[in-house]
Amino acid sequence: DRAYIDMMVMDHQKAVAIFENAAQNASTDEAKALAQGALPKLREHLERAQELQSQLGGMDTTNP
Repeated sequence: DRAYIDMMVMDHQKAVAIFENAAQNASTDEAKALAQGALPKLREHLERAQELQSQLGGMDTTNP
């Protein structure tokens, strides 16, 4: 369980970073809007995964 949640935290951190970049730098306004719209849910999922990671005593993935 710990290895799985560690992987989920790292993957969500990467996804948030990708979508943050797209929200700022995408080539179209539609792509920027899509990325901006997805970010709140991605951040929520990351927070939940980090909470589970903390409860399970997983590794520190605060710096991907």
